[in-house]
Amino acid sequence: MTTDESISRSSAGSGIDRGPRPLSVVGLVVLAAVWSIVPSLFRGSRLGSTFSFPDRHSANVLVAHNLIGAVVVMAAITALRWWPIVLVEHLRARRWVWVVPGAMLVVSLALIDVDRLSNAGAGFTLTLLVGAVLIGISEELMFRGVVLHFFRERFTERRAALFTALLFGSAHLLGGPLHIVMSAIVGYLLYLSLRVSGTILVPIVVHAMADFSVFSEYSTQHPVVNGTSSPAQALTQIGLLVVVLVAHNRISLPSDDGNAHDGGAGVRVDG
Repeated sequence: MTTDESISRSSAGSGIDRGPRPLSVVGLVVLAAVWSIVPSLFRGSRLGSTFSFPDRHSANVLVAHNLIGAVVVMAAITALRWWPIVLVEHLRARRWVWVVPGAMLVVSLALIDVDRLSNAGAGFTLTLLVGAVLIGISEELMFRGVVLHFFRERFTERRAALFTALLFGSAHLLGGPLHIVMSAIVGYLLYLSLRVSGTILVPIVVHAMADFSVFSEYSTQHPVVNGTSSPAQALTQIGLLVVVLVAHNRISLPSDDGNAHDGGAGVRVDG
């Protein structure tokens, strides 16, 4: 008997379940509440009493705030044993869909305000970059990780993608109606980035660079009044949405039939 067979039989005999654990509706609500409220409590503390760029202290708060959020969702994924299905996407999209993360990333990088970041200093720039990366990690693990797979266990793939995008938009409620709509669009595009790349690392990078590009315009004592990064990114995102809606029947691979799955959580794919 091999070592693997011995371990397998031992685990089976002891009744140990190493598979992913189910997440209930109540569990998701509790996780979402903790993920959003706990960092907000920190933001309202003495250390996080101010939150307006270009203050260096506010950039530090940005880092700490999103670090807490990332730790919360990482702990939840670990407890659920969902890392394999969160990190790796098995329901792949056609290669042309790479235009989505590719275009978003190129526009974000092109619009980073290098001059303002240079004037702000290396320390502030690094803090801002770390904050943007932590936003990407926290929000992508939460939405394209936990929330998406929660919906996949209950709905068809299209509905799971739609509900995840809508919930992502709703999470940006404080930005106003337009920001909610644009966030929902971005949420769907990041979902496609996950599908085409096969890993959640790509939407994390795309998300982080989009935020960093916007933040760069507020990195000096005289931030821009009407920046170009947000409008340019919005136009790009709307254009990409039009493209994927027109070609929506050519997103999934031909092999993606009703028996497709995501490596642990069941996925029902629309025909």
